[in-house]
Amino acid sequence: IVPAELETEALVLFELRCGFPQEFDRRVYGDRAPEGWQRHHWPVLAGTLFAGCNLAIRVQPMRLLGGFDDALGPGTPSTSGDDNDIVYRMLVAGHRLAFEPSALMRHHHRRNLPALRRQLDSWGCGTVAFLTKSGRAGRRHRWQALLATGWLFVYQLRRLFATLRPGARRPFPPSLVLVELAGCVRGLWAYRLSERYVRRVRAQER
Repeated sequence: IVPAELETEALVLFELRCGFPQEFDRRVYGDRAPEGWQRHHWPVLAGTLFAGCNLAIRVQPMRLLGGFDDALGPGTPSTSGDDNDIVYRMLVAGHRLAFEPSALMRHHHRRNLPALRRQLDSWGCGTVAFLTKSGRAGRRHRWQALLATGWLFVYQLRRLFATLRPGARRPFPPSLVLVELAGCVRGLWAYRLSERYVRRVRAQER
């Protein structure tokens, strides 16, 4: 996934944040943690290897797992995380995740800073909301989710301190790191709010 353009400050900052995965080797992932990964980070953090804007999922296995979770993703208090969740559940169910470099797409990032802030907030919130949900699926998943959530907060705090350290180069503004970190904090209760939201919507549709 490569940028369609790099004409504004927000577009460049998104790429500095890390953009989207840009590998050039075909890789296949299964139940074992990839080389260099800690076992307790797999597959709950598999979402760092892909992006939902360039993702294909086999329909029948997905339907057998119940499809996308209505309490995750755009339009809910969780704001995102639906792609992380379905890939995680499919990996747990024994399916594989393949990275195909020939499936190239150009992505139109957010062109202005307010839109970029909303996206980073959404990423933080949705990721933690997904981790909160995944921790409900038994003891092993609970510990994985707790460890992954702790790692995520430590990672974001390290990014923040790195930008604030005296003499440090600051290509990525600390304010945007704070936005994503705040989203992570909001994600701690977002999934529960999303569940209530989905129940209300379904009740109104009856």
